[in-house]
Amino acid sequence: MEYIEVVSDRGVMLIGLYRLEGKNAITFDRHGALAESIRDTGRRGEVRAVVIHDSEEAFASGNDDASEATSSFGLCPEFKSCQLPPNNVGTPKATELLPLAEPCTVQEQAECGLFNIPAGTALAHTMELPAIRPTRSLFRRSEEEEKLDPTDLKLPEFARRVRSADPKNALAAFFARRAPGFSLFS
Repeated sequence: MEYIEVVSDRGVMLIGLYRLEGKNAITFDRHGALAESIRDTGRRGEVRAVVIHDSEEAFASGNDDASEATSSFGLCPEFKSCQLPPNNVGTPKATELLPLAEPCTVQEQAECGLFNIPAGTALAHTMELPAIRPTRSLFRRSEEEEKLDPTDLKLPEFARRVRSADPKNALAAFFARRAPGFSLFS
């Protein structure tokens, strides 16, 4: 559909919104096109995640001022929506966001820690090599843990990574002279 670009890359379906003159407002037609694109992931076995992104100038006009609409409709938030906010932002702020459905600006969302990636970098972070995540967590281990025996900390993660599909894919890609398609979830 016009203004919507769908690309699959390394197991991730990227759905881009590109209608700057309307600040990427999602009309009924665009909503249907987005829904169809997401449904299409079920027919593609290689897609493991869907990322809806913007053109960096605007993202879905009005959706940058977030509010929990379920309470406004007499419903309760689903799944982990009730558990994560109190842990992340505290019960008083979570009460504003969920049952009271008070709008929350981008600035307030950042202050609450609802996101932590600088503007303009989210897509690059999404497509990072999967082995970076466990490596970062190993960096964050305290010096005391490292003094005990560093191999005790690294070996279980290394063993898990070795058994994942990523090293096999990388080796096959090397011999086929192609770029590997890493899984973001292994």
